[in-house]
Amino acid sequence: MNGLWALTRKEVLEQRRTWKFLAMVGVFTSLALLFSIITYIVTGFTDDPRDKDLAHGLLEGFAGTTILLGTLLTIIVAMGSLSNERSSGTAAMTLGKPVTRAAFVVTKFLGLVLSIFITLAISSTVMYILTLALIDSADPAGFATYMAIIGVYLVFIGSITFFWSGMFSRQLLAGGLAFLLIVVQGPLQVIPHTDRYWPISTPSWGQSFFMAGENSSSNDQWPAFAIALGCIALLSTGAWAVFRRKEL
Repeated sequence: MNGLWALTRKEVLEQRRTWKFLAMVGVFTSLALLFSIITYIVTGFTDDPRDKDLAHGLLEGFAGTTILLGTLLTIIVAMGSLSNERSSGTAAMTLGKPVTRAAFVVTKFLGLVLSIFITLAISSTVMYILTLALIDSADPAGFATYMAIIGVYLVFIGSITFFWSGMFSRQLLAGGLAFLLIVVQGPLQVIPHTDRYWPISTPSWGQSFFMAGENSSSNDQWPAFAIALGCIALLSTGAWAVFRRKEL
């Protein structure tokens, strides 16, 4: 893939400069601050605000909110990854240089993945430090595993949006279709014996690591995680296959 390294450096620089990445970091970091401060204010009126169960619940609440808010923000960020590049003419200018479409698509997807994991790393670190300082300690390894699995889940959400972004030149259409596919999975989970296979069940596996520690191996949601990884590979490859046939 000609130009992969050059495009990767360019994408990383763009991610640092764009408002979308900074907004994601700002939103989740602010969420960590808000969760910690409100919880500390409320528990400050009790006799013993330093409680491990409270710290555990606070981190779990932050992770749960991250899943919901992260789903929406990931769709917003990813829906213009390829469609906006085509409609603005940036893709045509970039591909007029000695670079391949495969390298172009890979760097765009890599930029999305990096922005998700960097955002989660920063915000979850802030969240844990504040929880440790204001309330009490909790399982750091379990929390880190939980947030990492949430990161994979958000990459799955991003890969759906990324695929549609390569298919259509309209950002809102790509985002709307991605959101529809995600919402449809919810009711389908009620089908007997299938809930452990739907990718949107992935965060439940991460939660088990945080809730049960070493006993989390008994949790049966790991197939959803494996299927989510397979979907990420399939959808990102599909985005390239679709994009390579598009007129710029």
